[in-house]
Amino acid sequence: MKDTFIIRSEWYPAISKLNDTQKAIILTNLFKFHSDGEVDLSDALVELVWSFIEPNLIRNMTNYEERVKKASENGKKGGRPKSEENLNKGLAFSETNKKPIESLNVSVSVSDSVSDNESVSVSDKKGAPAREEFLSFCQTLDIDFDRLKETISAKYDTFVDDGWCNGYGKPITNWKN
Repeated sequence: MKDTFIIRSEWYPAISKLNDTQKAIILTNLFKFHSDGEVDLSDALVELVWSFIEPNLIRNMTNYEERVKKASENGKKGGRPKSEENLNKGLAFSETNKKPIESLNVSVSVSDSVSDNESVSVSDKKGAPAREEFLSFCQTLDIDFDRLKETISAKYDTFVDDGWCNGYGKPITNWKN
């Protein structure tokens, strides 16, 4: 059962014609309809206004139940299929413009005991560049490298920390794309 419901502004003209007691009945009906399905239609005007409201509530509940059912079915199949866009979110460069993504939210934890030689050893991994090679390549791109140097360097550190894999744990084989 859905814990929320929507009150639509299009109902206001009809509700505004009711007196305070009738408005209170409508409000109570909204809550009761979603909790136990029983509503008070003892007043003719309340019944008339409710006849405009109820179809929207039923439609919203039906749509919600269908979304829950579909999400449950997708969950049993392993979740929502990965879109190409979601697969590339872990990469430093977008596929469309081959530029570093400027709005990176990077959280990097670096130990003081890490030497420069350790980060260079990452280049031993198949296809992984050394920091200098990575930064040199980024300088050739059509970006404001000076402004983004710290962000790009932090992203390189993230790749190193992640074993030169993308956000899904898959090895980055062509880091220039």
